[in-house]
Amino acid sequence: MKVIAGKEIERQPSFCHECPFYEGYQGNNLRPPDTSGWCGLREKYKRRYDNVPKVCAKLFDKVFASDQEVWNVFA
Repeated sequence: MKVIAGKEIERQPSFCHECPFYEGYQGNNLRPPDTSGWCGLREKYKRRYDNVPKVCAKLFDKVFASDQEVWNVFA
C-alpha cells in the first residue's frame, strides 16, 4: 500500500472513480448527480468513468515502481 498526499491507495486506478482523489458529485440541483465529480488532485471536474489522465497515470506509474511508501505531491 502506498500513501500519496495523505490518501492510501492499494493499486493503480484505471478509471477516475477508482482513484482516492475522486470525491464524487459536488454540485447543486441544477446538474444531474451522475455527470461529474471533483478530482482533488487536479482540482477540476471529471466524469465518473473517464480514463485516468496521462498526468495521473505517470504519477501512479512512478509511485508503484518505487519502493518508497509515502509520497508528498505538490500541485
